[in-house]
Amino acid sequence: MDQPPPDQLVAALGALRSARLQPGWPEAVLRLAMDLCNAEAGAGFDPEGSLLAAQPAAGMGEALRAVAAQAMHDGTVRVQGTGPHSLFGAKAPFGAIALRVAIGNPLHAAVTRERLQMLMALAEALEEGGRHGLAALAAAALGAGLAKPGAEAGLHAAAAALAQAMSEARVVIGLARNGRIRRIGFSDQAVLARGSALARMASAALEEALDGPMEGAPRAAIAAWTSRPGAPPSVFGAAGQVALLLEGSSARPEVAETLARLLAPLALARPARARLAPSLRIVLLGLAAGVALAALLPRDAVVEAGFVLEPAMRHAVTAPLDGTLAESVVQPGDRVERGRTVLARLTTRETELELAAATAKAETERREADIARARGLPAQEQLALLAAERSRAQIALLEHRLSLAEIRAPADGVVVSGDLRRSLGQAVTRGQMLFEIARPEALRAEILVPDERVARVAVGQPALLAPAAEPERRLPVTVTRVIPMAEMVQGRNVFRAVAEAESPEALAGLRPGMEGQARITVGRTTWLLWALGDAVRAVRARLWL
Repeated sequence: MDQPPPDQLVAALGALRSARLQPGWPEAVLRLAMDLCNAEAGAGFDPEGSLLAAQPAAGMGEALRAVAAQAMHDGTVRVQGTGPHSLFGAKAPFGAIALRVAIGNPLHAAVTRERLQMLMALAEALEEGGRHGLAALAAAALGAGLAKPGAEAGLHAAAAALAQAMSEARVVIGLARNGRIRRIGFSDQAVLARGSALARMASAALEEALDGPMEGAPRAAIAAWTSRPGAPPSVFGAAGQVALLLEGSSARPEVAETLARLLAPLALARPARARLAPSLRIVLLGLAAGVALAALLPRDAVVEAGFVLEPAMRHAVTAPLDGTLAESVVQPGDRVERGRTVLARLTTRETELELAAATAKAETERREADIARARGLPAQEQLALLAAERSRAQIALLEHRLSLAEIRAPADGVVVSGDLRRSLGQAVTRGQMLFEIARPEALRAEILVPDERVARVAVGQPALLAPAAEPERRLPVTVTRVIPMAEMVQGRNVFRAVAEAESPEALAGLRPGMEGQARITVGRTTWLLWALGDAVRAVRARLWL
């Protein structure tokens, strides 16, 4: 087997040197190996066994993959088969290559093996030299960048230097702390707002790269970055607290990872912290003075909660007897007078018939008593008189029922519930609720105190009410009672604290059912403790302090 002419070999080695750490690096190594060994077919694989390059592209079987895997495992050249077609596998810097070579004799096999060993050693040396070149480039770029006055400007300078040296469309460097990107620099944008959409997308993608290698489909942030309209291919690398993004047609993952590892120790050299500007020092001193003043100045300690206005007393009007609703005279909002205003009427037809029958029966029994007295029959007279007495009692009961059929207001006030105009002709039962009457001028506030604050509320404490309908008003009231049983209101556990005004005129113009915000004064505190009260309670509850 003849070797390539010297000029061709020099050209092939030059092309191999130029292709190091480039996307076509595995294919260049495989092509030179096939030329040197006069192979019929060959393939290059990465450490996971994925195909990187093939010559020719079709007809690659599992046999080549198997001999390549054995070569990666042993770290040497592996040979399978002693017939006219033998398989050679050799460990390469990027994984392994496998060749199918027509072998004429044992000497030919030995020469092929030696040529593969020499070529793989040369490729490893070239790649190692490329890494040293990247190291020098990374050190120079980041060193120049860190010399800039600002951290963001320094990262931009470092990214721009790397992009220019590597002919990449865009280089993005992110410095992280606790897994979050805190500083970011774009090679093509000297000034970029941290809150911009591009900066947020790049930071999220770099943070996902810091999480470690991805298996299967890319994660959400990296997928969103790479799927931008018109975006060139992008690769990520991360090491320590440095994440790197290369974006361009020649971007390679191994180059990004190598650069990230090289930048990781260099990024620890942060620029000297700039002295605070005088105006910023004044602002910080003002803030410190404000905090100290807030910790000393006293103020009222208050408990804020919602409230509902309710009548101080309600009168329930129920059906006095079983019957049918014949008429509803009033409706909610009507003012009524005790004993004078008719609220509703029940049908009395059956009761009137029973009264007429009982009256006739009593008259008949009185006549029978008179006849027995005239005939001198005292026993029959007494029986007739007793029957007549029972009839009179029945008459009195029926007359009382007739009087109850006309339902009148039991107290002065306003009807607050009970609109029976659509229920005419329906049967009602004795004790059924028909109306509620309350005095609108006699109101009280029921404050819905959350259970985490009810321990500070006590009888006698002053409070201010701000109705939602008139938020500018401040109505003074006093807590008169705290209901000891909690209840659920709108999904929250609350206690009702009853508060009343000293005079009904204080709540003039308000109506039952109105809501608003109440503020109960429960003692004294400072402005700082008042501002941090909720946060302190949340931390204590969380940490069981």
